[in-house]
Amino acid sequence: MDTRLFGRSLLQAALTGLMAALAYEVMVRTGAPLCAPSAEHCVADLLGLLFTVQIGGLAMALALPVFARRAGLGWVPTVAAGTALVALNLAWFAAVTR
Repeated sequence: MDTRLFGRSLLQAALTGLMAALAYEVMVRTGAPLCAPSAEHCVADLLGLLFTVQIGGLAMALALPVFARRAGLGWVPTVAAGTALVALNLAWFAAVTR
């Protein structure tokens, strides 16, 4: 039963991450001012699609503990899954930006 609860929580977190990434990409495509006008370097402009994927991954990592706790899962699997998602996101970012 915990597997089903965890799977549902993971799916909800993945959809949250997807929505965050899509919302960010829509803002980039429509020309929304994401950086201060006085900024010399803007991460949103420099990384492009990579930053969109990072936003989605971080949103998923932040949403997973919330959904897992709401589903009634314990703290140990919740913290372990959240830590694994953050580690996976950082490893992917390090591999892509080499």
